[in-house]
Amino acid sequence: MGAQETEKKQYRIETLLLCVFPVIGVITFFVIEKGIRGFFVSKGFFIQAFLAFFLSCLFVLFIRQEKFLRKHGRITNAYFLGSYALSFFWLGLSAAEHTGFFWFLLFLYLALEDEMKAASAAELFLLTEYALLEITSSAGMKQFVCYFILANVSLFLFSKLKNLKEIPFLFVILLATDGALLLYTTGFKVFEKPDADQISSQTISIFALTAVGALYVRFLKKKKKSSRITAQKNGQLLNMQSADAVKEAEMDAFEKEKIKIEEQKSEVERTQTVLKQENAVLEQEETVSETEQTMLQRVLELTFPLSLRLREFSPTLYEHSQKISTLSGQAAGSVGADELLARAGGLYHEIGKITSEQNYISAGEKLGRDSGFGDRLLAILRQHNPTNEVPDSPEALVVMLSDSIITSGDFLRKNGQRELVSDEMLVKNIFLKRREQGSLSRAGLSAEQLKKLETFYIEHIAEIESM
Repeated sequence: MGAQETEKKQYRIETLLLCVFPVIGVITFFVIEKGIRGFFVSKGFFIQAFLAFFLSCLFVLFIRQEKFLRKHGRITNAYFLGSYALSFFWLGLSAAEHTGFFWFLLFLYLALEDEMKAASAAELFLLTEYALLEITSSAGMKQFVCYFILANVSLFLFSKLKNLKEIPFLFVILLATDGALLLYTTGFKVFEKPDADQISSQTISIFALTAVGALYVRFLKKKKKSSRITAQKNGQLLNMQSADAVKEAEMDAFEKEKIKIEEQKSEVERTQTVLKQENAVLEQEETVSETEQTMLQRVLELTFPLSLRLREFSPTLYEHSQKISTLSGQAAGSVGADELLARAGGLYHEIGKITSEQNYISAGEKLGRDSGFGDRLLAILRQHNPTNEVPDSPEALVVMLSDSIITSGDFLRKNGQRELVSDEMLVKNIFLKRREQGSLSRAGLSAEQLKKLETFYIEHIAEIESM
């Protein structure tokens, strides 16, 4: 619950920043144009600020629809917000002083991330705000046409950028394109009355954006280099094996046959030993399995002391745990897992809250061990919370998923929003979050089983919620 609330709070803050930064770009423009005292009383300020905020809301809706912030990690989101803030600040600066086009940074970064839909939307957003700021200036609109062409050329080139060898060509092409557009905007008089500030600012912008592309590609190159080193090590291992094979082929035939016979004898002896060990393990597992099943049936009885303690401590928590137990057992059965183990794990997943609200996982493990719980059931008590341990069994995974789904549904219902979220949307969102966290990777379920499990939850959540 705490992790979910923190994540939602962070998501709201990121959304708010997405709406505010474009307005900061408008403020930057009017401060430079009118001065600090005059921008606030300027006629067009409030209109421009409102339009910027409106456009930002549209962009936020697009980002939400694409689930951009939710499908990327914190580092990628931080880079995105940073480039977003810099782009709109620089846009306001450039619209007032024509200080280059470093405000292309946002959509070029998205192009490097292969997020072409988001990159195209960001480009349209930035160009639209620039046009609105320059709508009263004929020279500015001429500059806008050049920026429009250069933005699309840059977006195409950055989307195709794969390695560092392409960086010089990227720089030359952007420099040549900018030079041609500069000749167009000055009416081919750039050599007669060159604007040193404009030329230097645009050249610096090209250099800075190219440097960003180089750093990004360099980062990817390190990953590839690491993969190549691993491949080289594997190749060296194969070479060593080949050398051993050659040495073996050069051995004396008599000695080779003698060694072969001795190895066969040793192999027979090892096989016999392994078979004995396996039979002993199977007998032990059968005994343990019978003992564990008896234990699980006992802890699921209504009269089991720990169950009675849970009901007396909090009827609400007991009712919640019963829902998790029922749903987990059915979910485990849908993928061929141990239903009894999943039911017991669901019933006692938060039993530690009886003695400690803050450290309930450790407290629950102690209570379970004192009550005779087996190792697999104790593991579920530790692994049901996605912030603690990654589930390493199908039963632990279904308890974690059942708890997340039921808890999220209760939270939405408490806030009057449950009817706005379909069962399918709720379940798929939980699966997406847990997949991104790596919580589905070690439970031993195939992709087909995970899909079957997701379908089960979508079809049965309403039945469990109505209990």
